[in-house]
Amino acid sequence: MSRGSLALQSGETIVWQGIPFYPKLGLPVVSLVTAGLTAMYYLIPQLVPALRDASQGLSLVFGLLVLMWLYIDAKYRAVTYYITDRRIIRSQRLPILGNTQEIPLQSLVRIRVKRVRGRGYVVFQSRDTSTLTFGDLHENPQEIKKTTERIILAGRQSFHQE
Repeated sequence: MSRGSLALQSGETIVWQGIPFYPKLGLPVVSLVTAGLTAMYYLIPQLVPALRDASQGLSLVFGLLVLMWLYIDAKYRAVTYYITDRRIIRSQRLPILGNTQEIPLQSLVRIRVKRVRGRGYVVFQSRDTSTLTFGDLHENPQEIKKTTERIILAGRQSFHQE
């Protein structure tokens, strides 16, 4: 969660930042399964010649599962959520498909929160009906909503005092 990876505007400060929570299947687990299935690929045809085609299908399915695991791991590992004193930001840093979505705080009209199976979700909606979702949070989504509302209220008060 490096703060240096986000381009902040002049005078802007990060008030909250987080990352999505997801179950991590570590590289050792994937490596062990890969080694086991590779051994099976070579042993099955020698032990039971009738299963030669099945072992090739198994290898294809396993290869697709590994690719899916790599995609999910890269997708979630690269996401960082930010709340600054000016914007709500979802940054996804991938080498090829990275993108940043943001909503200015002054355009927020609604903040919805929910918890599903121990994971928090915060949905920010702007005036133009675009939404930005912070999903799979370990943190309490109600606290994130309160933090955002405090920032908005402080910004309005400082605007009226000027």
